[in-house]
Amino acid sequence: MVKISFDVKKFEGQTIKKIGLSIKSDQAMDFKAINLGEMTLTNGQKVAPIALSDAKVTDEAFEEEGTVGGFRLSWKSDANKNNFSTYEIYQLNDDGSKEFLGASNINAFFVNALKRGKNINSTKFEIVPINKAGESGHSVTTSVKWPDNSLAKAAFVADKTLVTIGEKVTLMNQSNLASVKYKWDIDGASPATSTEKNPQVSFDKAGSYSVKLTVINEKGQEDSVTQTELITVIDQPVELTNFALNQSVQVDSFTNESESGPKAVDGKLNTKWCAVGPGKHNITIDIGKSEKINQVLIDHAQKGGESPDMNTSDYTIEISKDNQNWTEVVNVKKNKLGETKDSFKQTEARYVRITATKPTQGADTAVRLYEIQVLGQKKADKGL
Repeated sequence: MVKISFDVKKFEGQTIKKIGLSIKSDQAMDFKAINLGEMTLTNGQKVAPIALSDAKVTDEAFEEEGTVGGFRLSWKSDANKNNFSTYEIYQLNDDGSKEFLGASNINAFFVNALKRGKNINSTKFEIVPINKAGESGHSVTTSVKWPDNSLAKAAFVADKTLVTIGEKVTLMNQSNLASVKYKWDIDGASPATSTEKNPQVSFDKAGSYSVKLTVINEKGQEDSVTQTELITVIDQPVELTNFALNQSVQVDSFTNESESGPKAVDGKLNTKWCAVGPGKHNITIDIGKSEKINQVLIDHAQKGGESPDMNTSDYTIEISKDNQNWTEVVNVKKNKLGETKDSFKQTEARYVRITATKPTQGADTAVRLYEIQVLGQKKADKGL
């Protein structure tokens, strides 16, 4: 960086409309651009430099895989109205370079969606004060430690959990990126073991069967998870019943009567439940009495003709027998689909609660659900 000063005293009292710069070099230049950082006109008086202290990370949030983070930085400053211009925030890299992240006119800055570099365990930030003369003052640094994302973490779901003898079930791996090898153990299934990422299996006898997944990272470290009696196999096929249709619902809020909670269970795709405002939004469906349920279908914004950007990104599904004690059976993150189908272990429940923890793909906090179906096996049906 080069700083050049010019005496413009001879132009006193005149209006300066243009300033031109001519740059020459006594050597061949192998670059194609020169960046002009700042141009300042002063009266020649010295401007006091600014000094910072006590920089810290006051809040942090990481994406589940630990590859993206958001950080709130704060610091103390001796700046005043006579010398303060701005604060510049940089990311300091291991190779000695630094990257401009943004500027702030207060003693705080939020670093949004910062991507973690390969093999990076910590990131250092520098806050540089700039006075009204464009001069850098005493900067401060702070750093954040990234979570260990090298550990394997097992997770999976099934595309359906109520099947007939011989019907195929796909086990869908949802383990983290550090998991590179897989071992499945499926009670009573054919095949009973698999090393595929997303195996298909079937069963030749009626009953309830457990599934275990073990995952291994590049260092050979393992993690496993077992879902007990996840798959229910019955002798004869049954048509799943939508227990939610036209049932009673409760919601945390709604925009108006035409977008109220009951619109999400009226069987129509031209009506919706919509709630606005900050925070999470939820809808609780009372299906009337305790029933065997195993699947929830949701039609999001796109299914109703709206932009895919309005589809619910993150949501949970909980079930309860008494509307007091709840069990989480589904936890979805980064959904982009307009229609979702979430299967879980067949369980008797009367209440189903869906909570939109991230209602859209972006910053919009309005949830839009056009239809919800709670599917299961009627108790009167033959089978388990």
